Order: sequence, then C-alpha cells, then structure tokens
Amino acid sequence: MLVDDDPRNLLALEALLQPLGHRLVRAPDALAAMQLFDEVCPDLVLTDLSMPRFDGVDLVGMIRTHPSRNDTPVILLTAYGEREQRLRALRAGADEFLEKPIDEVMLVTRIDNLLRLAHARAEIRTQRDALQRSRRERREITEFMIHDVKDTLAKVCVGLAGLANELDCGPDTLRETVTRIELGARRVNEMLEDLLWITRLEHLSAAFRKHDVALDEEVRRSVMRIADEAIVKGVSVETRTSGPVTVQADDRLLDRVLANLLDNAMRHVGECGHVLVELDCGDEVELCVHNDGPCVPRIERERIFGKFVRGATEPPYDGHAGLGLYFCKCAMKALDGDIELIDRPGWSASFRVRFPAARPSDASLPA
Repeated sequence: MLVDDDPRNLLALEALLQPLGHRLVRAPDALAAMQLFDEVCPDLVLTDLSMPRFDGVDLVGMIRTHPSRNDTPVILLTAYGEREQRLRALRAGADEFLEKPIDEVMLVTRIDNLLRLAHARAEIRTQRDALQRSRRERREITEFMIHDVKDTLAKVCVGLAGLANELDCGPDTLRETVTRIELGARRVNEMLEDLLWITRLEHLSAAFRKHDVALDEEVRRSVMRIADEAIVKGVSVETRTSGPVTVQADDRLLDRVLANLLDNAMRHVGECGHVLVELDCGDEVELCVHNDGPCVPRIERERIFGKFVRGATEPPYDGHAGLGLYFCKCAMKALDGDIELIDRPGWSASFRVRFPAARPSDASLPA
C-alpha cells in the first residue's frame, strides 16, 4: 500500500515498484489508507511522513493498534533529515525510515527484507494457531473422554448394585441386568479404542495390515455383538447381503467402523425400531446401515462427520464423545474408501460405506 497526498509521488513510487511484480494499492491520506486496510490486507505499507491532518506517524499508530494486523511492516518516507523526526517515526513503531530523494536500490532491498520478515511472522502465527488448536482439541477430547468414561462406569456400578439386589429375582430380570452391565463395560472399552485409533490416524502413525477380509462375515459378527442390546431395547436388526464378498482392508479398522455405525443406529433408533444392514457387491462394494429413528436435520448433515459432533436432540453426555462418525470418516479415508449420509426411501437415516474394489469370496466361486 502506497500512501501520499501528492499524486506525483504515488506515480513515482509505482514506477519504481511495478517491475517487482507486487500488487500496488494507492491511498491519498492516512484515513483513506485505514479504510482500505482491512479490505486489501497489505503485506507492507509505504507512506509519506508529511501529510495534512494525519501524518505518516499517525498512520503508524493506527496500524499498530489494529486488532489483528498490528505487525504489518511500515516504511516512512520523508524529506526531513532531522534526528527528532527519525526518532518520532521509530518510536511510533515504524520498521524503516528512508529520506528523499529515494535511493531505489535501498528501497527495494528494505522492502524485500521486510516482506521476508512479514512472511516468516505469518508462518509462525499459523504454526502457533495450529498448535493452540491442537492443544485445545486434546484438552477437549480428554475432558469428553473422562466424563464419558466416568458416566459409563457409573452405569456399570449401578448395574452391579442392582444385580446384587436382584439375585433372588427370576432369570429374565437377572439376564437383563447383566446385559446392561456388559454393554456399559463394552462401551468403555470401545471409546478408549476409538480414541487410540483417531490419534494414530490423525498423526499418520497407524500400521495398517491390509489383507483379504470377508466383509459379509464381519457384518454378521458385528450384528451378533449387538443382539443382546437389541433384545433389551426391542429393536429389530435385519441383514441383507448379495452373497459372500471379500475386500482389501485392515480387519481391525473395519471392525471398529461397523461397530460405530451400528452403535450410532442403535443410539438413535427408538424402542421397537428397525435397523437394516445392506451389503451389495458390484464394481464397488456398498455397505449401508439404515435406521428409522429421527430424521437428521439438514444443518447437521453438513457437519455430521466432524469431531465432537453430537445430534441436536441428544443429551449433553450420553456415553459417547461425538467421535464415532468422525472415526469412520478417518478410517475409510485410510482404507481408500468413503462414507456418506444418503437419502434412502423408507429410512430416516442411511449411512453408505464404499470400498474401492471387491472380488467374490472363494465360497461364491464355482467348484
């Protein structure tokens, strides 16, 4: 940004700086410069010292009190050579002070130096912000996990207390109590496992073991694991597959993806609700998990795979940290696949997982 009340001086500066390839913006005085400041976000300001009303030193003061760009480099130009003028400019926060007539080589050299310094500052600022964001997220995830683990363990303890009081009850009541305890303990373990995987995936430190995995068998085992919970809640869980299919994947990651998708479905479906797991094999493998719980609002569809995202209708803490679908997104990316929320007639929420390639399992090959 070039600031001077004399148009001839602005033209002269443009003639000097245009060949350097910078985008130049002109301002006739300090107030006009500040009105343009947020719009153009200059990397450097080159201003005359002597201007009517507000001079170059006043402009430096305005820039130095700016809420977010107060470290923008400023070079002051003046015809004065007195020591007092130089000290006044430097005390105001000017980075450089050049006397007229301008030495072209000196001007270009100082501009290059200040721009390099400004870019280094910006890079440091970016790294600092990223570090602060990372620390904040780590703190948040720790707080979420501590609260959720404590909440879930509290349910385990209540279940154990209830079990002690119901030892003389019938087998059905006892079975339901034990099932709830088992589900709570399993959820604690799954939350911690998701946390470990997310840390590894985010920092690219996970060692994947891609090999042939029978996806239909993984689906069958995952559905069996939620059978007791489904009985307790009165939820029907159905599986439809087009036959045996094998994909290249890490079975540990795949197991957690299926577990999180089914957990998400069971958490949102109501009593006597329905969950359907569909597996279809074509050019790509598509795995869909549907449920007939509440519809997902449009605003939530855009952020549903984000970190710490919970549904608007969910209680603040219900035993999960808003990491399940975020984990699924990270895991499918690592497996060169994808996951998305789709519209499917007859279902309130449908999550589709796609794998890049597939081939029939040996069991489906002709003898």
